[in-house]
Amino acid sequence: YDLWRTEGLEISQALRQAQQWLRDTTNGEKATYFKDFMPTQSTARMPASVADHLYKALILSDPNARDLSHPFHWAAFTYVGV
Repeated sequence: YDLWRTEGLEISQALRQAQQWLRDTTNGEKATYFKDFMPTQSTARMPASVADHLYKALILSDPNARDLSHPFHWAAFTYVGV
């Protein structure tokens, strides 16, 4: 959503980049990303409770693994439109 609304990318390109990010980043990179949304640093782009849950789940996993790389986690998100 941010890539589309803030960065001005076409919707299909924004979705593609978001899918690639979810697929290709390590758990450690995702933990760093979600840490920025914690209550003391929140920019209101994500509820703090969601960021807290995701952050805690990621810091307990192997930081070099890519737990969300399987298409199950990102392929269902689609864009249909003109």
